Amino acid sequence: MEQVLSGPGIERERRYLVRAFDQSVLDKPSRHIRQGYFDVLGERSFRVRVLDAMEAVVTLKTGTGESRLEHELPLNLDAAELMLTVTPYALDKKRRKIDGWDFDVFEGPLSGIVLAEYETHGDEAAPALPPWITDAIDVTDSLTNLHLARLAREISGDATDAVRAHLAPRLPKIVLTGGPCSGKSAMMAEIALAYGAVLHCVPEVATILIAQVGISPSTPGFQSIVYRVQRSFEEAAELQAIADGKRAVLLDRGTVDALAYMAGGEEEFLRLTGKTAAHERSRYAKVLCLAAAPRDVFEREKRNNLARAEEFDQAVERGTLVTDAWAPGGNADVVDGTTWKEKLACAVRALESVLAA
Repeated sequence: MEQVLSGPGIERERRYLVRAFDQSVLDKPSRHIRQGYFDVLGERSFRVRVLDAMEAVVTLKTGTGESRLEHELPLNLDAAELMLTVTPYALDKKRRKIDGWDFDVFEGPLSGIVLAEYETHGDEAAPALPPWITDAIDVTDSLTNLHLARLAREISGDATDAVRAHLAPRLPKIVLTGGPCSGKSAMMAEIALAYGAVLHCVPEVATILIAQVGISPSTPGFQSIVYRVQRSFEEAAELQAIADGKRAVLLDRGTVDALAYMAGGEEEFLRLTGKTAAHERSRYAKVLCLAAAPRDVFEREKRNNLARAEEFDQAVERGTLVTDAWAPGGNADVVDGTTWKEKLACAVRALESVLAA
């Protein structure tokens, strides 16, 4: 049995993207680190690290932001080197330990990127930036080495400018949602046509799983599957949107929509996803909840879509549940109008308020 190096334990750290620093710190001793990541959905990352080509460790981190649960074990060096040859997500960096800070200068595709991290213990507060870091932004909640490893996969050569474009603040995510036959698909299509140059549009995950993959909503754990795939889609869409120079991501439904289909409410949501509904609501900049369509419009749309099983009253009730699920976040707008043109204009106003921010 291998000896546990650390963990499981809580790691608390602040992370900064360094834009300017005293170049003399590069004269201090450093260690070369090569590390790779393996695809773990949700808020977990599985990392293999080789230090100075002499020793290796494997680490599982859970969570995001300042506090994360970390479990680390020593690893056979040959095994680590083999694992690094198969992961698509790897990076190289030189680490210097200075005044309690980990100062990482990246190499290869990420050449020119510098991160500074400070790990605290117990109730200790992270100190102010040291004087030898003259310009930096806090990216504790928005950027990890896993994100950088994914970016390194897409970038080759000296791409400092391209990487820095990727490391801009996270793009706002906007959710378009509503009950059955509320006009969501039609509105997504119209918005995509008008705003395609600035929006990256993401289709509804549940529909893909049901219609394309053949997974039934009655499948045990269906909502848990939807959540994991949704988060994966959102992360991939954001990276693509940044690469394409888009300003926001528009999603056909978001993770909290699941609450409208759960009898157990927020407790069931937490049990199935491992996240609170409040945490999930906070990830979105704006939620557009489409009001129910008039009865005559609903009946016409239902005749054109034989997969719709709900009656009008059931669709209205479902739409209310969807709106109620998002309302506590304080960022949900009800989109309505006496005509389709007015309803679309209402959505566009809310959308443009995010783009203008």
